[in-house]
Amino acid sequence: MRWLRWLLIIAVVVFVIVSRSGERRRARTFEAYNQGMEREAAGEYEQAKAQFEEAVRLDPDFAEAWTFLGAMHFELDDLQSARNCYDKAEKLFIEVGNDTGLAWLLALKSRLSLELGQIDEALLFARQALDISREYDDPRGTSHALSVLADVHIELEQYDEALACCTEALELDRQYGTERDLCALFFAIGRIHQVRGEYADALDALDQILEMDSISASREMRPEDVPAKRYETCVVLNSVAWLLATAADESVRDGERAVRLATEAVEMIERGPAEKDRVRKEWAINLRDTLAAAYAETGDFEKAVATQAEVLAAVKELQSAQGFDMPVSEYEERLELYKNNRPYRE
Repeated sequence: MRWLRWLLIIAVVVFVIVSRSGERRRARTFEAYNQGMEREAAGEYEQAKAQFEEAVRLDPDFAEAWTFLGAMHFELDDLQSARNCYDKAEKLFIEVGNDTGLAWLLALKSRLSLELGQIDEALLFARQALDISREYDDPRGTSHALSVLADVHIELEQYDEALACCTEALELDRQYGTERDLCALFFAIGRIHQVRGEYADALDALDQILEMDSISASREMRPEDVPAKRYETCVVLNSVAWLLATAADESVRDGERAVRLATEAVEMIERGPAEKDRVRKEWAINLRDTLAAAYAETGDFEKAVATQAEVLAAVKELQSAQGFDMPVSEYEERLELYKNNRPYRE
């Protein structure tokens, strides 16, 4: 029977080795996942994608990692890969009965469908995500779904419904959300008011973003040190500057402030890091277009014409090289206005 005792000992040793190996693998999996979340929060999407890829390599059944891997593909404009990851995650969430995880995923699938122009599908996914999150009394999931549903309503030009979604989500995010969540909601609210011609309300919403700690911190960094995620700051600066320069409501316009904010955004985008050179060039065009409008609002049409001429040349160059899809006519029309000493109005 001695051989049996030795066999038992060997079996125990093998079990311990396998268990410890499994524990180390799980530890590496969660380390990769957590590093991916950190990189995602910093806007470093390529690095985040690599970490989530490592997490799903170590654990192919890790639904959350598949979810955020899909989100990184979405941020990097690889929409087919995003869909593939989301489909994998959806199957895994359903298999284990993780309904709150499924709700978060459905909201992401709604954004993807919206990006692809599949509005009916986007609306369906957003409503499903909202129903599940409310059923489980999940405030973060509910806010996420409401935010996505608001974007769908905006696309459908259903602005009252969109504003109602944002307002409800804002109340939840003031308690449970992050600054990033609040920024996204205030930006959506600003868009809604601007489209409806409520320029003062739009400016108030956008200015609240500029007062956020994370946005203030990014504006105090040297432009070359600003993380990729601070391109969000440029979006806000540009939106406020455009509103101040072009709003039909004279009481809202402030050309001098528009010039300051647009100049700040231009410096940030042109000297800061970019994960894609095309992204930098496209944003430089948008921001300089705003800067030209701001110069025109101050009455400095010489600078407005010079800046807009640079914008137009950059648009044509990008169109020729990379198929930039913004109509040239919009930039030409503004250039003609400035040549005739007339500012642009929305």
